Amino acid sequence: MKLILIDPEPPTPHGGGIRSYIQHAILFCLRNDWKPILYTHSPEVYSNCETFRIGRAPVAKRWSHFFIYRTNYLPNLILEQSNWIYQQLRNSVDSDTIVEFADYLGYGLYSLRNPALREQTILRVHTPSFLITGKGGSLLKWWHQRRIGKFEKECLSKAKQIVAPSSQFVQEKLPSITEHVHVPNFVPFPHKTKPLHFTGQNGLKPNFLYLGRLEMRKGVLVLLKAFFGLQRSHPEARLWLIGDQQDKPYLYQIQSLLQQYPRRMRGKVRFFPAMPRTRIERIIGYFNFLVIPSLWENSPYVFFEALRAKRVCITSDCGEMGKVQRELNGFISPPGNADALMTQMKKGIELGEAALQLIRKQENFLAERTRKTENQFSFYYKFILSQAKNPVGPSH
Repeated sequence: MKLILIDPEPPTPHGGGIRSYIQHAILFCLRNDWKPILYTHSPEVYSNCETFRIGRAPVAKRWSHFFIYRTNYLPNLILEQSNWIYQQLRNSVDSDTIVEFADYLGYGLYSLRNPALREQTILRVHTPSFLITGKGGSLLKWWHQRRIGKFEKECLSKAKQIVAPSSQFVQEKLPSITEHVHVPNFVPFPHKTKPLHFTGQNGLKPNFLYLGRLEMRKGVLVLLKAFFGLQRSHPEARLWLIGDQQDKPYLYQIQSLLQQYPRRMRGKVRFFPAMPRTRIERIIGYFNFLVIPSLWENSPYVFFEALRAKRVCITSDCGEMGKVQRELNGFISPPGNADALMTQMKKGIELGEAALQLIRKQENFLAERTRKTENQFSFYYKFILSQAKNPVGPSH
């Protein structure tokens, strides 16, 4: 069997959940003697499979490449890249091939218009950009975002095989999807981990880590309010925030909040830019707690990476993350509630050596989740191949 994956993330070494998922999918294929092939903007990030840099195939006549075409450059660029991917797929997909797109940016637009190719194509729900793009900016930027959102929505409406790692996320954020298959994300592989850091009183050292974009849906303001409230009882607490800092209006809100507190409290908070995924495992090991205060979520990979790293996770109750936390009887709070989040952070510190029992529970959960998830992926891929009826060719 051959699995063709499309990585739509921009050409940077960092990447987010989509890239983490693809890297695990490649390893899954290799362990099962399947052939992974990847189309990506960053082939240098992947070293263990056949990769192709995404190109461009014109979708309009030459006369349109003037002012109007250039004014809508970003959406038209995505159209050209989507068309290029389609041209590659229709010449290389046979009866033993599965194609998997992310819903992000709508790169499956032309491929999903081909009825035969659609039979063998999976659209995996991550987080489409129309859910996360801001409302501000120029009129032209708004127009670009709206067009790209239309590409994504058409992909969601045309896809025959839709897979989601969180059914709750689909029901709440994408109600237009009436049918989907719930297949959780791959679980990160075991790796060498650091022990938890205890204080002299057998309490957990109150060092907290946030990994992710600094944007509204991630609940960073909620986390900062909870942390400053925690400092009243635990002035020794520390918080590091690592992630992309491109949402300028939201960064301004963060700065305004920080200025409301004295310097001695602000000094306990440190900000760092996004780092390559290869460094995440090592960074997590320096902290006892990973905090994910999102207002809404699908199935964040960093949560499972922290579980695998044997850290204590404090999260909001949303998406697959909230479902798992309830199974583990972990630390969860309602999304957007700073006081409840602060209470959970305080309980985490006071957990003491009982944290070791929670870690063992997490390890048992991950072992069972790994077995179930890989069986689900294997079964679902083979099921799709068995349902494919027509050879792939140009659409009519």
